Amino acid sequence: MQIVCFVLLLVTGLSLGNLQKITLQNTKPYIAEPVLPQRPFVAVWNIDTGHCKSKYGVNIDLSSFDIVNNPNETHNGDNMMIFYDKMMGLYPFYEKDGTPVNGGIPQLADIGAHYHKCIEDIEKYIPEKDYSGLAVIDWESWRPVWHHNGWGNGLIYQNASKLKVKKEHPTWDDTQITAQAKTEFEKAAKNYMLGTLEIAELLRPKAKWGYYLYPDCWNYAKNGSDFTCSQQTIDFNNEIEWLFEKSTGLYPSTYVGLWFKDSNNTVLYAGNRILETLRVDRNRASNVAIPVYAYNNLVYRQTREFLTKKDVIHSSGIAAALGASGVVLWGDGMEVSKSQCQKLQDYVQGTLGPYLKMVSDAADVCSIQMCYGHGRCVLSDSAKTNIIQPPKMFTSLIETALPGLYIYTYKCQCYEGFYGSDCKHFLEME
Repeated sequence: MQIVCFVLLLVTGLSLGNLQKITLQNTKPYIAEPVLPQRPFVAVWNIDTGHCKSKYGVNIDLSSFDIVNNPNETHNGDNMMIFYDKMMGLYPFYEKDGTPVNGGIPQLADIGAHYHKCIEDIEKYIPEKDYSGLAVIDWESWRPVWHHNGWGNGLIYQNASKLKVKKEHPTWDDTQITAQAKTEFEKAAKNYMLGTLEIAELLRPKAKWGYYLYPDCWNYAKNGSDFTCSQQTIDFNNEIEWLFEKSTGLYPSTYVGLWFKDSNNTVLYAGNRILETLRVDRNRASNVAIPVYAYNNLVYRQTREFLTKKDVIHSSGIAAALGASGVVLWGDGMEVSKSQCQKLQDYVQGTLGPYLKMVSDAADVCSIQMCYGHGRCVLSDSAKTNIIQPPKMFTSLIETALPGLYIYTYKCQCYEGFYGSDCKHFLEME
């Protein structure tokens, strides 16, 4: 018997007007079964902290909080892999001093040599052919959409692209040069990013491959009041739907700036980034969703200050509430001294760990009780059928992560191979 449940969320500081900027959208009916481990929502440790124990005798206890980590707490290992720009293939980029590496721009790079090097590097860093963990490619020097290279460090890629065209067509005017440069750059960038994914998935088909920071929402405004992704941003993300179509995992960033500290804007900033990721996944041709793992930094951007509990809730918690499969916890220089290791230990034990375990447990309990363990509980504000009544443990998570006066309904999103309002039925393949 289907039970309709309308949950009145607690008021914790956000007005109804602000909360309505988190606009829920229906998820796909199915999602790939989780692998890290088989739980609906997990936190993954992508921080080098092994030296805290081996060098300083400080143990960062992750297992007590069910935080998935690589052996010896390294960036790369059995569960989590991240490929930086010099770790996979021959990625073209410019050094900070303007020195081109591998051609500088993708139009001038040797893509064949890049593909061969990709094969070598994947075999080197992921020797296990059945590796089924997260596999993140972190290329941040340039973006595949021309417009997003139009300021700061990205300008060198536009300028180099235009210089190439100008040398080839010295009589063209600036408008012609820019148009051709844009076309050439975006085509070459697509070939690089898409071809790399295709090779990676051919070699390690069970891994969850995707690019860090995609999709972006560009809602970083320090003093803004509207943190929704603009229509222009949505249009640009639609232009690179080819990237999301080929990905088997999506890795948006919800790093929090210090300017958001303990403000109600954090939930709007992070929430809209998760929703944009779910939107691009919904546009994929398959009716099976791919997992979303939001990248969260333990500290505020460009600082050593750990996130407050409120901001952990409004970044990691909002990811769980809106339907992400997990969060990837990232940090740099966390093991530089015994003092820093001890601060991290205290933070994990006192703030981060207990909350993330509560979130993971709540999602797990709801999955078992409401979806037979063959699916997960997700929010939907427009569901009229297949509605479920989650346990209080799960609704409390939603109430905390999505503050404000609002009404939601819940339903099961079944793992691939199962179906029904409670995911009880197994889909037998012919």
